Amino acid sequence: MTLETVQEVPVSQIIPGDNDRERFDKNSIAELAESIRKHGLAQPITVRPFGAGFQIVAGERRWRAHKLLKAETIPALVRDMDDERASGVMLLENIQRAELNPIEEAQAYQKRIDRFGWDVSRLAIEASVPIQRIRLRLALLETVPEAQKLVRDGQMGIKYAYALKDLDSNRQRIALRYIATTAKPRIKEFRQLCSKLLEEQAQEAMFDMAAFMTTVVDTRKAEEEARPERIIPTNDDLPGMRKANNVALALERYIRDLVDAGLQDEARVVGSVYRGLLQHHIIHFPKGPSPLIYGETK
Repeated sequence: MTLETVQEVPVSQIIPGDNDRERFDKNSIAELAESIRKHGLAQPITVRPFGAGFQIVAGERRWRAHKLLKAETIPALVRDMDDERASGVMLLENIQRAELNPIEEAQAYQKRIDRFGWDVSRLAIEASVPIQRIRLRLALLETVPEAQKLVRDGQMGIKYAYALKDLDSNRQRIALRYIATTAKPRIKEFRQLCSKLLEEQAQEAMFDMAAFMTTVVDTRKAEEEARPERIIPTNDDLPGMRKANNVALALERYIRDLVDAGLQDEARVVGSVYRGLLQHHIIHFPKGPSPLIYGETK
């Protein structure tokens, strides 16, 4: 069978793909079937080879209408494509034909982000829509399930859902009571309500942060008190370190001072520490030639 050609494919050999559309209205499918019966199919569906048959990439409504008509075959463009390419074609088809409700559209974008790692720029190219639209649709998924259902069923406009997205779950549900108890909800009033709830939420969040920081300080203090005391040995008889612009230079000067004072053993200890700090890149060698030669002192 030649690929990339339109041909009559047996309806029984076709299965649905991973469609972004969750619901198919029976009345709408019946109307489409009647139109196809009278005027024929205006555009073939797109399928790809799958197992022993074919999988729908674009055109599931048209395929369902043909099944309703008990048609044996359906005109189809057969294309060989992988999952990612098929997903892109399906997305474009669904968006351009406006076959998805806003929640389905948002879920379609999120699915491709999760499955293929697409970003909003790639989604915008594949769906041929502005990036801002994708970001707004994805924001719908930040609302509680009750709000998403209202949008999906057409009982609440997406502007109301966008007003909810920055609220926590409890405050989103409080705001939704306005929709449920108001005969004629107004977006201006709803936004004002959400704004007040957001202010309350912000104040509460500030209080919680302060309480959290207090807990962190108390915890750290308790850990410090429980930690065994560590004593660092010192010797007040040794020369003091001279001030320098960096740690490396200060150590070099101190080693020189120890050598000049005849404290060879002490100079070796500090020199060994200095060499280890340089080797592990904890400190960096001073600019310019070093006056010290590393090794055993006489």
